[in-house]
Amino acid sequence: MCSDWLRKLFLSVDLFSVNKKSDKDKTKSLRVGLIGLDSSHCVRFAQQLNDSQAVGFVPGAKIVVAYPGGSPDWELSFSRVDGFTKTLQNSFGVEIVDSTEEVAEKCDLIMITSVDGRVHREQFERVAKFRKPIFIDKPLATNWKDARAMLELSLSAGVRWFSSSVWRYTSDLVKVVGEKGGRNTDASVDVYVAGPWPLEPGRHGRFWYGIHSVEILYSIMGTGCSNVSTYRNGEVEVISGVWPDGSRGVISCQHGVQRSFSGLINQVDQTFPFTTVDSVEDRYAGLLRDLVSFGNGGDAPVSQEETIEGVAFLEAACLSGEMECPFDLSDVMKESV
Repeated sequence: MCSDWLRKLFLSVDLFSVNKKSDKDKTKSLRVGLIGLDSSHCVRFAQQLNDSQAVGFVPGAKIVVAYPGGSPDWELSFSRVDGFTKTLQNSFGVEIVDSTEEVAEKCDLIMITSVDGRVHREQFERVAKFRKPIFIDKPLATNWKDARAMLELSLSAGVRWFSSSVWRYTSDLVKVVGEKGGRNTDASVDVYVAGPWPLEPGRHGRFWYGIHSVEILYSIMGTGCSNVSTYRNGEVEVISGVWPDGSRGVISCQHGVQRSFSGLINQVDQTFPFTTVDSVEDRYAGLLRDLVSFGNGGDAPVSQEETIEGVAFLEAACLSGEMECPFDLSDVMKESV
């Protein structure tokens, strides 16, 4: 569900004219800078970009500089910064600096990897002025207001960016969507996604892992969700979204149970299941190949419209669960109408 202001913003800026690299530039390895070393993703990114002997190595980019960051009010963040910082520095030769701006000055491609989505907006605002391509690790933000502000700034400043969960790259899901398709305008579809969703305190704690299921759902459904209903009973949570053509997208989990992601696409006359059959290295390699292409001027693998609607979807789901009633995405976006 994309409001008129968003369409106008996209139409007003030619994103394909900014941050492009010449063919000569594309022969060079990209210098990558990380902002936020409180996520295990940082180490995984370094393993598969910096170590040519690693399983799933992706050539064309190398992490050279990083700013540790960390959220002092979230143990999941502050308790891991020192360890990941030492690993990046000692095992992969990454330079550690004192500011986000210094990272931006010393790299070609910026990766905002802070585990806490609450800080992404501020970090993005600090580096947007450098007009370098940016990857923002999930979640883009923990509310629609921040997501909207980041989008507006990127369009006014001419900054290319994308955000994605690595679970979009699980091979079975990519294959099913590529071969069979997801939601289309000819017929409605029902999509079911199940998977892990460990909880952390606060709204940001819900976004931290819940965004994975939302991104899987949106990789199939695309934009246009009108309203969301959330049912909670102890550890069980079921989120149901409705699209205007009658399509439904359902996310189901037991928060205390660890399981693999799986699901199915139920079309009018056929049902297509998908599950997790690949390795973590395969999934990260898929994301990192797209990242290298993007850093060299290629298209973003995930649309910004889809990303920010996913934030609105999860915010609406949180509000629906708290208020125990369906919640329209338009109400989440009402400040922008």
